Amino acid sequence: MKPDEIERYLKRNDMHPDSITGIDSEGRLVEIEINNGDWKHEHGRLRHLMAQAGYVRQDIEVTQEDGSDCFSAVHTYAKI
Repeated sequence: MKPDEIERYLKRNDMHPDSITGIDSEGRLVEIEINNGDWKHEHGRLRHLMAQAGYVRQDIEVTQEDGSDCFSAVHTYAKI
């Protein structure tokens, strides 16, 4: 899926990431950014929804955390 298709898919499932960036032209690698999201409700749900779409998380770069249940991160997914 291309980034705009992923965005529509996630929105249909009540997920609203801060940004979605395609790393390659075919949409096989994508970066999805979530700012100040709860570990379970945003970050965990993203992983679940992307798995259902046939993607597996390759990397997660935590960009901000304060010791609470919320943090910011960029998730990298690859189409399997």
